[in-house]
Amino acid sequence: MYPFSCSTYCISTQKFIICPRKHPTMSRVFILMLTVLLFSGCKEAIEEKKENMILDAMTDGRWVVTNYAKGSINATPSFSDYAFQFHRDRTVDALKSSAFEKKGLWQENANNLTIQATFTNVNEPLILLNGTWQITKTSWTSVDAFQIINGEQHVLRLEKQ
Repeated sequence: MYPFSCSTYCISTQKFIICPRKHPTMSRVFILMLTVLLFSGCKEAIEEKKENMILDAMTDGRWVVTNYAKGSINATPSFSDYAFQFHRDRTVDALKSSAFEKKGLWQENANNLTIQATFTNVNEPLILLNGTWQITKTSWTSVDAFQIINGEQHVLRLEKQ
């Protein structure tokens, strides 16, 4: 018979963790160690869940630029014919008047609240989307972000169609 009398189950790792109650001091140390192990296993599941939520939000529907400012210059009209379709493989299609124009790459970082976009061999307006954007506000249907380019703040708002 084992000197154990309680157990904890971590759904994310699907493992039982057993804790001893025989010696109070040893029990506290053991519980602390198990808590650290349990947290690290569940932390990975939480990170994966956050990433999946971002992927679901980004890839569900097409996005349009409803605001783009380069410092004090409003560049929003440059994007009036464009929509963007994000894909789970971290590619994004730039569609001009609903026709495919260019494929780019995107990458999110949930911990830093950033999204990076890369369109190669493009001119304005698509080149304006390149770089790492700091997200300031987000919902299921919109993203507000900014980046600093050569000391000038660029502000972006994407909305789901």
